[in-house]
Amino acid sequence: MSALPATLWSSLACETPRLVLRSLVPEDAPALRAITDDPAVAPFVSFLPHPFGLDDARALIARNREGASERFLGILREATLVGVIGAHAHAPIDGREAIEIGYWLAPTARGAGIAREAARGLVARLRTLAPDARVVAEVTPENAASRRLLEDVGFVATGRSGERPGRGVMVLKSIT
Repeated sequence: MSALPATLWSSLACETPRLVLRSLVPEDAPALRAITDDPAVAPFVSFLPHPFGLDDARALIARNREGASERFLGILREATLVGVIGAHAHAPIDGREAIEIGYWLAPTARGAGIAREAARGLVARLRTLAPDARVVAEVTPENAASRRLLEDVGFVATGRSGERPGRGVMVLKSIT
């Protein structure tokens, strides 16, 4: 039985100084399709089809159902969907429950610190809701920008292979 709180996945919404992170809803489907149907996104997010159509967007949003051990949050800046950040249960790390985060942004939102701010906000929320869980991310070697962002947020490489081929595991440095 999981030691993660039962309400974790439905409680991840939060705000940062510039952003609102909230569960994706059906009305987000057109914007989600536009953000995600991007050749710079698909190679790095293994579970996304490319091309990414409106039905794919609706299916991704539907994964936010009650009882799921994952949550996809829209990253909103000035009430506009500019990206996605998600969290899901990951295989335990060092005998502790683990939660993996991942994210992607619209081309127009890149380079403005939005992904970094969203990741910091979600990590802070996870620390509050599941303080004993390890927070991890899986990154491909060629995704240097994501590795730098995660390092800036406080993640370190573990040298372990990820659950998905070709990825390495990074773990948030323990604060205890």
